[in-house]
Amino acid sequence: MLAIAKGQSFAPSNIKIVWKDSNDIPYMLFKNVQKAFPNATFMTSGGRSTKAHHPTGLYIEKGKKLSNIHTIANPKTNTELTPFGIFVINKGKAYISTSLNQNDYKDVDYALQSNPVLVWEGKVNKQLPVGKQIMRNGIGIKKDGSVYFACLKMGYRDFAQHFIDQDCISALHLSDQKAESWQKDSKPSYSRYATIIVVE
Repeated sequence: MLAIAKGQSFAPSNIKIVWKDSNDIPYMLFKNVQKAFPNATFMTSGGRSTKAHHPTGLYIEKGKKLSNIHTIANPKTNTELTPFGIFVINKGKAYISTSLNQNDYKDVDYALQSNPVLVWEGKVNKQLPVGKQIMRNGIGIKKDGSVYFACLKMGYRDFAQHFIDQDCISALHLSDQKAESWQKDSKPSYSRYATIIVVE
């Protein structure tokens, strides 16, 4: 696991989100994605998923919806941290949305739902608990439109503040179960994931 150096970010046009290969088999491993994308310079595990490595929530890849939006069936019994957020790439631009209206994403190139939103309109999500200091990864949109990734051992609020310190106007938590990142020339792990975000 590694932490992305402060200030490092990527252009949205260089980012893809992948799940399965051409044979409809989940990549699962960084090394499998690396073979399919030999020019990859960075990868990170995507959002939440089932034990069968299926995305939990909205997932759109190359304009095709492969998983539906996840909503709260009963807010009174919900134990998930909210709000849900959706990381979107469309026509070379990236943004994070909190809309759970499927029609808002019908024409986008990529979309990945996760939770909770860490930062919204430049401020820490007030609903976030302090949280344990564990490895987390997340994604943020900077003021200049570039995309910033982080994989750090922090509590929720400190992690959110980290994105603000990196000039992000919005940020989304990806995972705290298998939060991991990879950079070119480093050795990929053998942890298994559903979706994987890759930068070329």
